[in-house]
Amino acid sequence: MILILIAACSESEVDSDIMSKTYVEILIAKETFPKGSDTLASAEKNIFEKYNVSAKEYYSTLESYKTDQEKWDEFFEKSRTYLDSLKIENKSN
Repeated sequence: MILILIAACSESEVDSDIMSKTYVEILIAKETFPKGSDTLASAEKNIFEKYNVSAKEYYSTLESYKTDQEKWDEFFEKSRTYLDSLKIENKSN
């Protein structure tokens, strides 16, 4: 029982700003590289490293957002804002 509690407490939720950026960049990578390719796997690994987030933390946080409509809406809005900023940045380059 104690181990279960320790395991549950050790899984921390990723900061929502970091989560949004990670989510958007992973979506872009998935649109850019073929599913199941080494290039996609490498891109995802680099994104997780860039934001200092493990895949487990990322997917766990994403699942927690899906069960809380308010968190999901906030997360989705932050993600949209970040994506829009990338589009603007890309146009100016």
